[in-house]
Amino acid sequence: MNMSHGQDMNRRDFIKISSLFLAGSAAMSTQIGQTVTGSGNALAADGQERVVHSFCEHCFWRCGIAAHVRDGKIYKITGSEHHPLSNGRLCPRGTGGIGQIYDPDRLAHPLIREKKGGKTSYRKASWDEAITYTAERLYKIKEQYGPQAIAMLHHGYGYTFFKEMFKAFGVNKFAKPSYDFCCGPRHQGFIFTYGHSAGTPEGIDIENSKYILFFGTHYGENMHNTAVQEISEGIRRGLKIVVFDPRFSTLAGKAEKWLPIKAGTDIAMMQAIMNVLISEDLYDKQFVAENTVGFDELWAEVQQMTPEKAAEITDISADDIREIA
Repeated sequence: MNMSHGQDMNRRDFIKISSLFLAGSAAMSTQIGQTVTGSGNALAADGQERVVHSFCEHCFWRCGIAAHVRDGKIYKITGSEHHPLSNGRLCPRGTGGIGQIYDPDRLAHPLIREKKGGKTSYRKASWDEAITYTAERLYKIKEQYGPQAIAMLHHGYGYTFFKEMFKAFGVNKFAKPSYDFCCGPRHQGFIFTYGHSAGTPEGIDIENSKYILFFGTHYGENMHNTAVQEISEGIRRGLKIVVFDPRFSTLAGKAEKWLPIKAGTDIAMMQAIMNVLISEDLYDKQFVAENTVGFDELWAEVQQMTPEKAAEITDISADDIREIA
C-alpha cells in the first residue's frame, strides 16, 4: 500500500485499514483458541482426534507446535517434529500454552476504560466499537499535531502487524526498550565485529564446538529451545563449557568449570583472557592477519589487564584465568 499521499486519506478509509490490521493481529494471536469453539473444521467436535500444526507465540523463538485435539478441545501441545526450531520438543512455556487458551481470566473481547464519579472502570465492547474508538482518536491526533506526535514502543511478535499499520499512517517513531536490557548489546557487538547481527535464534554452531565460555547466559532458564537442544547434543559429543556467573545457574550445573565471577566485571575477565592469548602467542596469527583490522589497538587496550590484575577485580584466581585461556 502506497501511503505517500497519506494526508488525502479520510477518516472512513483509515478505520477500514486499521480494522484489517487490528482484526488480523487479533486473529493471529488467538487462531487456535477460536477454532476450538467449533468455527473451524480442523477442530470439529466429532469425537475424532486430530493434530493441528501452528507455532508458539510465547516468546520470539516461535517454535512449531502440534495441538492435539479430542472432541473439539486441545488436551496436549507438543513440539512439531516438522519444525526446524522445535524438532519435536518444546520448553515448559510452550507445553503450558493450553493453559493460556482455556484460562478463565483470559481477555476474550475488548475493554474500554471509563471514568464516572471519580472511579475508573472497564466495560465490554465489540471489536467494531473498539477499533473505531481507537482509530478516531489516532486520526484526531494526526490532524491536530501530525503523525510525528505518535510513537510506538513495542516488544514481542504481535507488534509487527501494528507497526505496519502505524508506518502506513505516517508514524516514524519506533522504539524497543527491552532491546537495551536484553539482546541489544549482543546484536550490536556482532554487527560491529562481524558485520551482521547474531540473529534470533543465533546462527552459532554450538553442537559441533569443543570448548565454549558463557558469560551471563542462562540457557535452560530463558527457554531458548533450539539452543538448549544444541548444547545438550554438544555435551553428548564431548563439548566442554565454562560458565562465568555469580550464581550456580542451570547451565553452570552442566559446566566443566563454574566460576562465580563478581557481578559487573565480565569485561575485565574477557580482557585478561585476551591478554593471555596474545602475550603467550596462543592465537591464530595467520587468521588475524588475513581477516581482521585493529589488532594493535586491541592489544593496547588489553595489555595492562594481566590475570593478576583481573583476579583483583573479578574474584577469579589468576591460575584459573590462565588455565581457561
